Amino acid sequence: MKKILHRTAPMIAAALAVIIAFSGANLNAFAEDSATAAKDGATAADTSAETDDASVSDDEKADENTDENTKDEMVYVLSDANGAIKKVIVSDWLRNGKGDATLDDVSSLKDIENVAGDETFTQNGNSLIWSADGGDIKYQGTTDAKPPVTVSVSYQLDGKDISADDIAGKSGRVTIRFDYENEQYEMKQIGGKDTKIYVPFVMLTGFMMDNESISNVEVSNGRMMNDGDRTYVMGFAVPGLKEDLGIADGEKLSDSLDVSDEIKEKIDDKVDKAEDDIDLPEYVEVSFDATDFKLDTTVTLASNSMFGNFDFDGIDGLDDLGDDMDELTSAMNKLIDGSSDLYDGLQTLLDRSGELVDGIDELAAALPDVYKLETGSAELADGLDEISSNSSTLVSGARQTFESLLSMADEQLEAAGVSAQKLTIGNYASVLSGIASSLNKTDIYNMAYKTAYSKVEATVRANEAAVREQVTEAVKAKVGESVRAAVFAQMGITEETYPQLDDATKAQVDGAIEQTTEAQMASTEVQATIDQNTEATIQSLIDDNMNSATVQDQINTAVSEAMAGAGSIAELKSSLDDYNKFYEGVIEYTDAVDSAASGAGEVADGVKKLYDSLSAGVPKMQSGAKELIDGETKLRDGAGDMRDGINELNEKGIKKLVDMFDGDYSALSDRLKAISEVAKDYNTFTGVSDDMDGSVRFFYRTDSIGE
Repeated sequence: MKKILHRTAPMIAAALAVIIAFSGANLNAFAEDSATAAKDGATAADTSAETDDASVSDDEKADENTDENTKDEMVYVLSDANGAIKKVIVSDWLRNGKGDATLDDVSSLKDIENVAGDETFTQNGNSLIWSADGGDIKYQGTTDAKPPVTVSVSYQLDGKDISADDIAGKSGRVTIRFDYENEQYEMKQIGGKDTKIYVPFVMLTGFMMDNESISNVEVSNGRMMNDGDRTYVMGFAVPGLKEDLGIADGEKLSDSLDVSDEIKEKIDDKVDKAEDDIDLPEYVEVSFDATDFKLDTTVTLASNSMFGNFDFDGIDGLDDLGDDMDELTSAMNKLIDGSSDLYDGLQTLLDRSGELVDGIDELAAALPDVYKLETGSAELADGLDEISSNSSTLVSGARQTFESLLSMADEQLEAAGVSAQKLTIGNYASVLSGIASSLNKTDIYNMAYKTAYSKVEATVRANEAAVREQVTEAVKAKVGESVRAAVFAQMGITEETYPQLDDATKAQVDGAIEQTTEAQMASTEVQATIDQNTEATIQSLIDDNMNSATVQDQINTAVSEAMAGAGSIAELKSSLDDYNKFYEGVIEYTDAVDSAASGAGEVADGVKKLYDSLSAGVPKMQSGAKELIDGETKLRDGAGDMRDGINELNEKGIKKLVDMFDGDYSALSDRLKAISEVAKDYNTFTGVSDDMDGSVRFFYRTDSIGE
């Protein structure tokens, strides 16, 4: 189990790095909306509901179809750039699987508000009764309670400590360190002693930086990815897990075992050669060269569901190893006594006999080797059978992890606005490749242009009445000029003689011009001209706006962001491909173990038949060799060799094996069980009723620096 955790944890962290980095903008937007809503006394209902839905795992989604009532809790911790908490907002989802008319709830929240409906509740202390009418309830509130894990952020510039305020805008070698202090534990009996067992939270911290201002990025306990424009950083930590396993403060795995120093040294040597050191980081550190340093935000997700889903019932076999070792010791002692009796008996036989067949000694001398081969092959077969019995559990665990990664990828794609088929182990590669290939630059540009055109057109047409008025005035001026010329010609007047007319005649001429002009303006032909000129003017204004530098910059920005999303999807597929290779390797490994176990059993059966045959034949030969003194002497010497060999096997092998397995293995078993129990027990931050199962996750967000 430890080896599986050691090898899969970095892969999980790497995949989550891509997923969370890809959705960073959405998470950032949520935190800003939540903080603003809390500050203004408004509600972050829509945003928190969307984010909470996005964090639901496959198992939790499956629970929606059950007939049980459950409570899912997402805790949003808003902090300053150093990690000091400013506000804690909690979003709760009561899943009404039974369709009850009312839901009994427990909550220590303040300012509780229904964010997904108009259902009401009554409250008595921390007890709430919701009028659910058969449906789910989603609500949020605030709390002054301290989260179970404290996230602290510190900064260095060129190797010297510096505050978050002072580092803004600076240039040099920047180091950001995230420290996690786990304060949530239960007291458990381990080896007869009260022992702190911390809730095993997995902490995933991530942020992204603009490549124009940073370079030479190094990450301790994490990974980074670069899409050309930005660098995404994701760190992984499990604070308190070393203490839970009893290997804190640099202790090795062997330190938790009650065995001799010599055996510890051999165990550690085997562990080192197998590259099986357990890496359980408790901090994340990122260093990079920065110019005019700034940092948008950092986000940290804390969850204990990974360890809560492990089933450690199968490790009860460790408790039985002591009995097995006692039986092995007893059997070895009997074998030693028997070999000594055999030697003494052959010596007596040699003293009393004169002749033995030369070949009996050689055959008898070979019996210990055959015996060793028979017992060794049987032990090998038993060992492989035991390993093979765990194959299905190993494959199931790897598959469950894979499906959890795919589920989180589904949620993040949905949060990013990407519509896609649900990802499975069989289709994720083709689905993600299809999404990436569909995001070509030409199509993206056309979509961005179309969107911009719609907005510009709507803005221009909003002023269509004013445009039409201007066009009408221009047309009327031209019509008026034409009518004036016609009236002047009809009445024999010119522009030169018009001023010489008396006022009455001028009034008559002007009235005729005005009346004729109005009549023509009302005509179908003139109105059609006005319509055409109005539309032409609108189209000209739209074209001018579309060709403006402002609109073109907006289109190019939208294209760049969409292309960056395509690159992130490709990175997501690459990370899932890495885990797929691991998953397929697990299947190949378990298949090989199963095959080896079957073959080893057949070999053990064959060797046993050989040994049984020899064991039955040698005594018969010995009974016929009493007269051959030389053969009897060789047989005696062979028995002495067998006795010495058995003693050597006992001293160098069996005793050390017994010593190794004669330690406090019940304590190791108790620790593993206790870790799983406290993970399952911690299922709420603000309260859950006795008739509901709960789950809780924590989302930490820090303020920006230099923004």
